[in-house]
Amino acid sequence: MSHFINAGPHTLRVEYMEESQNATIEVSWRKMNASIGAFQGKYYNGLQHANPIIYKSIDPQINMDWSLALPPDGVSLDGFSVKWDGTINITRTGRYLFNVVADSGVAILINNTSIINELNNAEGVVERTIDVPIAVTGNYNVQVFYVNRTGRGRIKLD
Repeated sequence: MSHFINAGPHTLRVEYMEESQNATIEVSWRKMNASIGAFQGKYYNGLQHANPIIYKSIDPQINMDWSLALPPDGVSLDGFSVKWDGTINITRTGRYLFNVVADSGVAILINNTSIINELNNAEGVVERTIDVPIAVTGNYNVQVFYVNRTGRGRIKLD
């Protein structure tokens, strides 16, 4: 299981109980060697990310829950889509984990290479952790496409 937290001091508490002689536990952490700039969001009525732009936003992170608040004015409650464009600066090569939770569908591209394409998800909630090897440091373009078919949607990308 992976869990990402923001920078700053944190207290870590691990509780463990052994019920058999072969039980083990491993806890590790690592500093992410990347900085993420703000994302520019473009909201559309419809699911194709092609209708006229209804609303634009600048978001420091992608963490939206429309069950807690309505989409922006002019955006449909059902059948809307959002495209976010941003940049991530990788300062060390290696493997990077991208965690995404979305209700209804999501696609993510890094430098125009798809790392997840679940835009046509008919099951509802998409939860994925994608392990991406990065071989060259520098800036990478990140595009996130989101669709909300019905109901109050949500999306979170770590």
